[in-house]
Amino acid sequence: MTGRVEKTVFISYRRTNLPWALAIFQNLKSEGYDVFLDYLSIPSGDFESTIIQNIKARAHFVVILTPSALERCNEPGDWLRREIETAMNEKRNIVPLMLESFEFSSPSTAKALTGKLENLKKYNGLRIHSEYFFESMNRLRERYLNIALDAVLHPLSETVKPITDEYKVAASEASPVEKDYLVAQEWYERGNVSLDLDKYEEAISCFKQAVRLNPTFAEAYVHWGASLNELKQYEEAEICHRKAISLNPLLAPAYSNLGTALRGMKRYEDAESYYRKAIELDPSHPYPYTNLALMFHENLERYDEAEMMYKKVLVLNPVDSDTYYNWANYLQDIGKYEDAEINYRKALELNAMDPDIYNNLGALLNDQLKRYTHAETLFRKAIEIKPSKATSHHNLGISLMKQKRFVEAEASFRKAIEINPSYVSAYSNLGDLFENQKRYKDAEAAYRKAIELEPSDYDLYYNLGNLLSNRKRYADAESIYRKSIELRELSPARNNVSDSYTYCNLGILLQGRKCHADAEILFHKAVELDPSNATAYCHLGDTLRSLKRNDEAEKCYREAIRLDKSHEHPHSKAFILQNSKRRLLRG
Repeated sequence: MTGRVEKTVFISYRRTNLPWALAIFQNLKSEGYDVFLDYLSIPSGDFESTIIQNIKARAHFVVILTPSALERCNEPGDWLRREIETAMNEKRNIVPLMLESFEFSSPSTAKALTGKLENLKKYNGLRIHSEYFFESMNRLRERYLNIALDAVLHPLSETVKPITDEYKVAASEASPVEKDYLVAQEWYERGNVSLDLDKYEEAISCFKQAVRLNPTFAEAYVHWGASLNELKQYEEAEICHRKAISLNPLLAPAYSNLGTALRGMKRYEDAESYYRKAIELDPSHPYPYTNLALMFHENLERYDEAEMMYKKVLVLNPVDSDTYYNWANYLQDIGKYEDAEINYRKALELNAMDPDIYNNLGALLNDQLKRYTHAETLFRKAIEIKPSKATSHHNLGISLMKQKRFVEAEASFRKAIEINPSYVSAYSNLGDLFENQKRYKDAEAAYRKAIELEPSDYDLYYNLGNLLSNRKRYADAESIYRKSIELRELSPARNNVSDSYTYCNLGILLQGRKCHADAEILFHKAVELDPSNATAYCHLGDTLRSLKRNDEAEKCYREAIRLDKSHEHPHSKAFILQNSKRRLLRG
C-alpha cells in the first residue's frame, strides 16, 4: 500500500497549556489542516467516544509536553495518558512538541512516563520557543506532518460528528493567541521545574512573571501559592489561591492548595471544607484525599477517617510512590511497624530515587526495629541521591550515634548544620552526643544554640535542664526546667509522657535541695500526667518518707514496683519501711 500525505491532526494537551494548544490549532488551520482540539472541554458523557474517535480519524497526533502536563500521567485513568496510548495503539504519526523547560531526562518526567508511555521518548520530537513560534510551526508542517503515511483512518460516527464540528467552530472563533500568553506559559513551566527542585524562591519569581504577562493565568497563581505553602508563608499563599479561584471557580487544585494554606494556619475546619470542595470538583484526583488524610492523621487525630482517605488514594493511584509513602508514614505512627516497612519498600519499588522514602524507612529501622546497620545503609543511599539534603545527614548521625560511632556521628551532624544552619534537631542531637562523650561545655553550647533557633520548644529546655542538673548547677537547672514547664502549659499539642518527666526531674532537683513540699507537688503532677511513670512514684515515696508519711510512701513504692518490677530502688525502700514497722511493733 502506497502512503499518502494527510492533513488531519489531533492536538493532545493539558488544559493548563491551552494558549499553546490554541496557537498551534490556529496556525495549522490557517495552513489548511483539519485539526481537532478539545477547546470547550467535552462533557463527561461524550468525552471518551469523542476523543477516541477523533484520534482514530486523524493521521497525526501532536502532543504538547511541558513539566506540568505530565503531573498526573502516572495515574492509570489520566486522559492525557490514555490519549497518547490510543495514538500509539492506532499507530498514528506521533509528534511530541516540547516546550523550553521540558526534558525527558528529568526525574519527574521519568516518574510520569511509565508503562507504554515510556516509549514516548523514542519519537522524533520538536522543541518550541515562543520567540521562534512561527519558525517552529513551519518546521512542524514541513518536516513532521508532510510525510506519506499508511495509517488507516476511521470515519467519525454520526453521534460524534456534530460534537466535533461544534468544537472545531468554537476553536476557530477564538481570538488569536497573544505572544505574551505564550511567554507567560514558558515562565510558568520554568517555575514548575524550580518548584520540583525545591527552589521555591526561584519558582515564585517565575510565577510572578507569568501572571504579569497573563493576569488571568489562574494555574500560575495556584503554583505561586503552592511555593509559598512550602515556605510556610501561608497568609500570602491564601491570597494567591483565592485569586486563582476568583479567576476560575472550577479549578480543583486551587481549593486543595488553599486547604493546605489554611491547615498551615491551623484553620482546620476551613481547610477541610476546601479539600472537600476540591474532591467535589474532581473526584478522581488523589491529592485532596491525601491532604485530608494527612490533616486527619497529623493534626486532628481522626484516625479512622484518615485511614479511609489513605485507602481511597490507594485505589485512585496505586502506581504512585507517594501513595505508599504516606500510607507507610501513617502505619508507622499507629505502631504497625512491619506493615509500614512493607509499604515503604513498595514505594521504593515504584521510585528508587526518592531520598525521603529512604530516610523514613531508615528512621523506622533505626528507632523502632533497632536494625541500625541497615538503617545506616538507607541513609547513605539517600545522601548519594541528594547530597544537599540536610535531613539525610542528620538521620545518618543518629544511626551512627546509636552504634557508638561518635566521631562519624559528629561529622554527620555538622554536615547537616553546614547545609542548613538553622537545623534545630541537628544541634539538639549534637548536644546529646557531646553529653555522652562528657564534653559538657560543648553539649551546653549546642543545646543553647538549638534554643536560640527555636525558643518555644520545651523539649530543648528539658534536655538542657538535665545537663545542668547532672553538672550540679541546680539553680540554673531549676530555672530551665521551669521554663520548659511554662512552655508546655502554653502548648496546644502537649505530650503527657514527656511532660511527666519534666515535672519529675524538677521534683528530683528540689528533693535534693530538701524542698520536700514543693517536690511532692511536682511528683503528684508527674503521676497525674503519666500514671505509668514508675520513677515519679518512687521519688514521691522518698519525699513522703522524708515528711514522715510512711504509709503513703509505702503505697508509692509498691506502685512503682507494680509498674517496673526490675527497679530495685522501690523494693529496697519498701523493705526498709516494713522492717521499721516491725521494730516498732517489737518495741
